[in-house]
Amino acid sequence: MKKILIALMLLPMAAWAQVDSTSARIVDRYLDILNIDALPQDSMLVLTTTITSTGSNDTVVMQRWYQSLHMFRVEVKGSTGLQTALCGNGKNRYRGYLEGMGWGDMTSTAFYNHLIAFDFRGPLHGWRAKNLIMSYAGKVNVEQREEKLDAVRVEVEGSYTRLYLFEPSGLLGVIVELDEALDSSRVTRESHIEWKCEHEYGMIGETLLPTLESFMRDNRLTILRTEMHFEPRNDKLFNHD
Repeated sequence: MKKILIALMLLPMAAWAQVDSTSARIVDRYLDILNIDALPQDSMLVLTTTITSTGSNDTVVMQRWYQSLHMFRVEVKGSTGLQTALCGNGKNRYRGYLEGMGWGDMTSTAFYNHLIAFDFRGPLHGWRAKNLIMSYAGKVNVEQREEKLDAVRVEVEGSYTRLYLFEPSGLLGVIVELDEALDSSRVTRESHIEWKCEHEYGMIGETLLPTLESFMRDNRLTILRTEMHFEPRNDKLFNHD
C-alpha cells in the first residue's frame, strides 16, 4: 500500500473545475452499478458488520437498520455493551447514545452530521446534491496488478482530499486520503484513515453493496465483514431508544 501512496502523490494536480465530465461519468457509472435507489420501500434493510482490528482483542458489531431515506438506526456494541448509537424517524425524533452518558435528544442537523460516518450508501451517493468538487486524476497502477485504475480526486471539507480508485469493472476498489501538505493554510490532521479497500461486494435484492472492507489508521488494520438481509417494515424501531 505504500507504493500506492507514493504513486498517488505523483499524480498531476488537475485544474479545478467544480466537476469535469470524466469524473462525473466514472462516479455515475459506479452508482448505477450499486443501484442503491432500487432498495424496496415495503421492507427494511438490516446490515450487521463485524469489526476486528489488529492489536485489539475486542470484536465490535455494528448493526444498521434502514427503512427509508430518513428512517435510520445504528447501534455499535463491543465487549462492554452498547458504545454508540443513533436513531431517527425522519420527522420529529432524533436521538443519540454515547457510552457513559446514555441516550439524549439531538437536532436533526446534528443527527445527519453524525450519520455520515455510518451511511452505507457512501460519500459519493448524491454527489450532485452534496456539491462535491471532483476532478479526474488519470490512471494509476495499484501494487502488482497489470490493469490501471481510474482515479477521481474529491475535495473534502477540511484538510485533505480523497482519491477514489475505480476498477475496470466500474466498482470502487481503493480510497486514499491525502493531507494537502502544499496548502499551508490548512491544518494537517494528526490521525485519519490512510486508505480503505473494498474487497468484495454482495447482492441484496437488486442492489450491490460492499461485504468485505479494510482500512488503515495509525498503523492499525481494521477489517469489516457485513451480512445483509431484509426484514418487514417496523416503524416502532425508529420511535424508541
